[in-house]
Amino acid sequence: GGLVADFVRTVMLEAGFQPELYFVPWARCNAGVKNGQYDMLFAMWNNVDQHKRDFEFFLATNIEHTSFVVLNESKLKSSKLAELNNLRLALHIRGGYDQEITNHHGFKFSYVSNDIQKIKMLKLGRVDLIIGDPGRFNYDLRVSIQDDKTKLRSLKPHLKVQRSSPSVAKNNPHKKELIRRYNNAYLRLCKKGILSSIINKHKFTFKPVDCPKK
Repeated sequence: GGLVADFVRTVMLEAGFQPELYFVPWARCNAGVKNGQYDMLFAMWNNVDQHKRDFEFFLATNIEHTSFVVLNESKLKSSKLAELNNLRLALHIRGGYDQEITNHHGFKFSYVSNDIQKIKMLKLGRVDLIIGDPGRFNYDLRVSIQDDKTKLRSLKPHLKVQRSSPSVAKNNPHKKELIRRYNNAYLRLCKKGILSSIINKHKFTFKPVDCPKK
């Protein structure tokens, strides 16, 4: 399940829940939480208008940098849309991207269910660039795909800095209790250093985002 699943599962157990985690395509996960099939989802960008309309958010798991990512040998250098034309871009179905990206006429879009599909399309030359968090892409490349040879590079500047956290649908009747218990457990685990140990175990270097400063 990786870092985020391990992180959120640990907090949920500390909060007194027995979580069942389902790994499903993003669009199905999003819809399933809104229609009550699932109680919450464990990773969603917070500062996206269409997300804020339907969801409320827990304390953050991590910070992600939304970026255009290419193979290291690509000739592309800049993330400025004016310089990106006649290119094939892979992105998530209902991924919550800014309209300036989804409306950009310089892209031919390929919509996929997960990051691994994006990476494989990029490696096979079926797209010119992909969009998402470079840290996640490199983790999937190394751990899920087990490829130590392919090198990825993000175009600069990053498009957006995103807070990522679990979220719950605004129409969930138990949302206040879920958020309260999760957030309290998160803060308890901060003090014990357990959240930092989970991050280190998965070989990431960031600090738990919402742990109080000492």
